[in-house]
Amino acid sequence: MKRLVIDNVVADLPNTPIGFNWEYLDLSDPGKRYAPFSSSIKLPFSPANNKIMSFGNAIGGRLIQVRNLPNVDFWLGHNKVIEGGYLKVNSIDKSGFNCNISGSSGIVNTLNNYDIDDAIDTVAALFTYSSPNYGVAIESLAAGLEGSVNYGFLLPRTLADPITSTTWTIYDTSELYKHEIWCSAAAIMKGLIDNSVCTFKVWEGQALVDIASSYIYSDLQKLYTPAWNYTFKFDNTWKITKETSGQRIINSKSINRTELKTIAGKTTWEYLKVVAQLFCCSIYTSGTQVVFVPLNEITSGTTDFDLSGRMKSHVKHPNIPGQNYINYIKFKNTDNLPAYYGRMEVLAPVNPYSAKDLFAFDAMMPGLYYNSYVGNIFNTDVNANGELNKSILLLYDDGTTTETTVVFEASPSNFSEVADLKVLSRFEFDIYYTSFQALSAKGLAFDVEMSINPFDLIRLKPYSLLKIHELGGLFYLNKISNYDPDSGKLAKCQVVKFDTPSFSVSPLTLSYASGVETKTVTVTSAVFWQITAYPAWIIPSATLGYGSDTFTLRSTINTGVQRTGTVKVARRGYSDNQEISITVTQAAP
Repeated sequence: MKRLVIDNVVADLPNTPIGFNWEYLDLSDPGKRYAPFSSSIKLPFSPANNKIMSFGNAIGGRLIQVRNLPNVDFWLGHNKVIEGGYLKVNSIDKSGFNCNISGSSGIVNTLNNYDIDDAIDTVAALFTYSSPNYGVAIESLAAGLEGSVNYGFLLPRTLADPITSTTWTIYDTSELYKHEIWCSAAAIMKGLIDNSVCTFKVWEGQALVDIASSYIYSDLQKLYTPAWNYTFKFDNTWKITKETSGQRIINSKSINRTELKTIAGKTTWEYLKVVAQLFCCSIYTSGTQVVFVPLNEITSGTTDFDLSGRMKSHVKHPNIPGQNYINYIKFKNTDNLPAYYGRMEVLAPVNPYSAKDLFAFDAMMPGLYYNSYVGNIFNTDVNANGELNKSILLLYDDGTTTETTVVFEASPSNFSEVADLKVLSRFEFDIYYTSFQALSAKGLAFDVEMSINPFDLIRLKPYSLLKIHELGGLFYLNKISNYDPDSGKLAKCQVVKFDTPSFSVSPLTLSYASGVETKTVTVTSAVFWQITAYPAWIIPSATLGYGSDTFTLRSTINTGVQRTGTVKVARRGYSDNQEISITVTQAAP
């Protein structure tokens, strides 16, 4: 039995079947990952429904009032599968209202209507350095993170101003502000938390943890977006403030500040979805809580869901449907960037050979130019690259800096400070797509028909793995399509065989003679890996790698006693960063 309640009013349902879709991160179309429950439904004309729809079916009625109705609850028996969702009326025909119901929660609607600048304002208010601490404030902006004052604001070296020397005047009395401040993803999230808009959790190690304690947080602190209209300003103290009118200078040309939109005018929810894309996360909400579920963190454990014995039929696929032999995941490249820049390949066992763009992040890469004073540097010239005002721009602090004399013109004398400004780069998202690559390479997918009840739907989470003994092991639930539990029919599901990506190293002990000697180490892996530690007398041939490969460890000459050390190799992109130790020993002469 079904029941639809719209803003505390019970709607009249049709006698025809009502099917539900369940989907978080779809491996065949990874851009889809945010609508756990959705359904198409035709509500018949009735006094109750006509009133709910504000009599939009009447002559002269206006559907605009019911385009997106909030506070929608949908019940299957005693189980509420949609709570606080939305109903959208698409059209009306002679038999009723054609609608879509989605499981979008109230917090999603709040974030869609929330001005992200309010979050930035809250964090910016904490940035205050009393005069005359110009140097301290600039050093803080150069670092991007400084104690309890700067929670994530950065003054990076970009091509928003012509670079003709190692001196950069960020404010002059004739052209005013010639820079923008950038803000980290972590800072924006802090602003949302401090303003009591929402909280954030991350699924990690079989549990939900606060985002500030999660393993992705360090990268969130280094992932920046331009806060175009925020400036570094002196007003008795050094602070960050928002300029709401007038013009600013970019590359010697003026632009109205009203044309500069934080996150390209997208909503706060759209921004959070882009962040989730970069970390290969599903998102789900619970009350005012937004939960990120990295695919790398979905592992076998206490949340496994046993559906053994419920399968009635299945169709086996040699690969994940929708994928080609080579699948590209990439940023939206603009200006002078070739299509392959910043693009990763995901291989799948598909015949014949073919390639496709599987999906592009809802984020862009601006043009990359060589400058003799700085080297390769991204161009954030909005005048020359209008795409900067259409797509979210996210760049990463990988530690690269350039020494710059930063000048702020003022009377009676200028402020000046030599600082190591960051040169932002592309975010290396590949390590967070390791499990995605492994599942695609395994390529074992099934369309199955199985018995699922409404209580199962309530308990399913995006981090749940399914046990299906008939198919042999654990499976990732890709989607459930058009399922109506009242129809007596089985649920149509798509599942993908799940395996934890392998990671091993051999040999685990190496012995060297006293002279220079080279030994080979073999990594058997489906993940990114890194040499995280080694003794000073060992020289590795590489410190980073992906997949199964070899590297060498070369010893230097030993002129003293026998020595022993440890080389550590760790997988990357996971919260545990599993680490394997190799014991190295070198004989005395």
